[in-house]
Amino acid sequence: MILIDTNVFVYAVLPFDQRKRLRARDATSALQRGGRGAISGQVAAEFASAVSREVQDAGKRSWISEEARTLIEQWTVVPVDSAVAHAALALWERYSLSYWDAQILAAAVVGGCDTILTEDVPAPELAGVRYVNPFAEDFDLEALLG
Repeated sequence: MILIDTNVFVYAVLPFDQRKRLRARDATSALQRGGRGAISGQVAAEFASAVSREVQDAGKRSWISEEARTLIEQWTVVPVDSAVAHAALALWERYSLSYWDAQILAAAVVGGCDTILTEDVPAPELAGVRYVNPFAEDFDLEALLG
């Protein structure tokens, strides 16, 4: 199972960078089709917050709320519960990550994910979880899907 970080979803829906948008959409579509992707409750909240800040008018806000609903409904969601919170504190101390990055890592560990798909790669691997940047030049979607 692969935990998808917020930045991948933000690039998939907002037109900041067409190359990143296509990469994000390809990766999330492939993971969704294969049933191999997951998000955390934190990712769902960060995504809704990030995209709502980018949209001011009501018509676009409606579209964004539909995107957020789809994100939450179509993915396995690892809840941010006491197990994730306790693991995040331990990982935060062990690896000197920001607490939010430690919580993403903790959600991956608790949720049984072996990979985090993210633009923010603190190390190739932490706590047995591999980090993969879908926007890196050497990113290989087929290898990710294995």
